[in-house]
Amino acid sequence: MKKKLLSAILCAALAAASIVSASAADTDNYTSGASYRCKVLGTTEFPNNYAGFYRSSSNPEANLYVQFYKNTTNTDTRELVYEQPLDFADKTLTKKYLADQNGYRYLISGGGNFANKVYPSKAGGTYEKIKVKLSDFSDYFNDNGTYTKNCDRCGSHDYNFPDEGNGFSSSLIILSGGIFSLVSPDNSGYVEFYISTKLGEDSTFMTDFSHSVSGHFSWGGGTVGRDFRGLTIGDVDKSGYISLNDAIFIQKYQLGMDTFDSLSTRNADANRDGKINLKDTVKVQKYNLYID
Repeated sequence: MKKKLLSAILCAALAAASIVSASAADTDNYTSGASYRCKVLGTTEFPNNYAGFYRSSSNPEANLYVQFYKNTTNTDTRELVYEQPLDFADKTLTKKYLADQNGYRYLISGGGNFANKVYPSKAGGTYEKIKVKLSDFSDYFNDNGTYTKNCDRCGSHDYNFPDEGNGFSSSLIILSGGIFSLVSPDNSGYVEFYISTKLGEDSTFMTDFSHSVSGHFSWGGGTVGRDFRGLTIGDVDKSGYISLNDAIFIQKYQLGMDTFDSLSTRNADANRDGKINLKDTVKVQKYNLYID
């Protein structure tokens, strides 16, 4: 019955799509030079029941760490389970065994939103190590990867997410699946980090800022848990979420009615078998219907 319902929905949606003008095809180049600049540097298999930590920032803000708390909504009785400093050597991926099936609340150096959760018990699978231009995937960032922040005492400043050594410091941490990546952009606004290839697994980022100028110190005022657009497997149209539209695009692609740029091609391979076919269409649609 579910299969018949799914087939009927897909056929009806495809018919509707022939009337409504929408297309995932554009002139983007997945690896260089256009609207979505992203390059896969390699892949790795990551186990369940672990949290991962990666640092590609060469001059990180001092005393940064990730804190994992027992998964409870009561902030008055929160229980610290593990604390991971982010001061290890750069370009390395390290991991910590954390097996609670209920997941963990997490904070960055004591700050952030205690409502955020991570589930290491479900974090296993294939991860891509990618290099992306930040501003292509979030309008939070300037073209060179900085963030412009205003301060009453020090004026406007473009933070680049390292310890700048002149009284200004900031950090940028990206969470995908169970891996936290501490990054800072190069002069062109590119960063590298680990990203899960599970269907529907979003990548979120967290920032913080501090400055000490002329005896005045200020800390905080960042963002927590903000999503990147267009990097999630299943998000074929790069809208920032997975919908019926993405299943329609995959089906139209199979029928030769549409073409994909390389990023949409990556996102359309929902079952990660290296092909785009009916299995991917069904997988994305079932994801939307909460069948799987």
